[in-house]
Amino acid sequence: MKANSKISLDLMGMSASLLCAIHCAVMPFILTLSSLSSLHFLENALVEGIMLAISGLIAISSIWPAFKKHHSQGLPIVLMLTGFITIITGKSFGHHYEIFFSPLGALLIAMAHGVNWRYLKKHHSCKTSQNVSQ
Repeated sequence: MKANSKISLDLMGMSASLLCAIHCAVMPFILTLSSLSSLHFLENALVEGIMLAISGLIAISSIWPAFKKHHSQGLPIVLMLTGFITIITGKSFGHHYEIFFSPLGALLIAMAHGVNWRYLKKHHSCKTSQNVSQ
C-alpha cells in the first residue's frame, strides 16, 4: 500500500476515533433527557462492538504496515493498544467506568493515528527529498 493511502486510513481512523470519543462522552447526557429516551438504541452493545471492531481493523490496517515498512516507530502501536485496552477495561468494569474510559481510549487511538500520520508524512518527505538530491 502506498504512503498516501496509509495517510488516508489514518485520517479515517482519527475521524472515527474522535467521533467515538464524542459519542462516548456526550451520549450519557443525551440519554438522561426524557424527550430523547428513544435514542437508547445508540447505546446498544452490538452497535458499540461493531464500531470497536471496525476501528480496530482500520487501526491495524494503517498503523502496523506503516510501522513495518516505513517508520519503525513504536509510539503509534503503544498508543493504539493502550487505547483499545482502556476501552475494554471501561466496558469490563461497568457503565460508571465506561463513561470515563471509553472517551479516553478513543482519544488515545486518535492520537495513535495522528502520530502515525506525522511519521508517514516525515518519512515520505525525506524519501522525496532524497530522490530530488540524487
